[in-house]
Amino acid sequence: QVLPRLTLAGVAAETAGARACVAVDTGLGHLAAALAVPTVSLYGPTNPGFTGAWGFAQHHLASDFACAPCLKKQCSYVPTAEEKVRPDFALTQPPCFTQLPPERVWHELAVLLGRQTPVPSTSTITSASASSAALAAAPASAAPSTEAR
Repeated sequence: QVLPRLTLAGVAAETAGARACVAVDTGLGHLAAALAVPTVSLYGPTNPGFTGAWGFAQHHLASDFACAPCLKKQCSYVPTAEEKVRPDFALTQPPCFTQLPPERVWHELAVLLGRQTPVPSTSTITSASASSAALAAAPASAAPSTEAR
């Protein structure tokens, strides 16, 4: 669902009604955590240990790119000749997000909602406060959807 421009109260109302949320390291992830909405948060140049949203069912996916987390606002990474021809490098800024492809994010969201078994990963940090009972209560028969609601 694509929403029109909203006030913070409007964003909070929409987020509160969501079944789950995918966010980058922004206020949306923290808002979802505050509202106890299961969330997959993505971290490229940032460190979830410093700025991560914590709370009920918060899963963090951190890039395992060579220079991540660099904590820089402007990327100084110089891609190799091989990387320069990759479409994901041409379209993704900063390039550390290329380590978090949509399929990986979708899988983590499915795990969070109790639809799949976790795959071990060194770059996934899962909050200790996630409730396994809440994950088990998610309907396993629900068909995958591109919408979070």
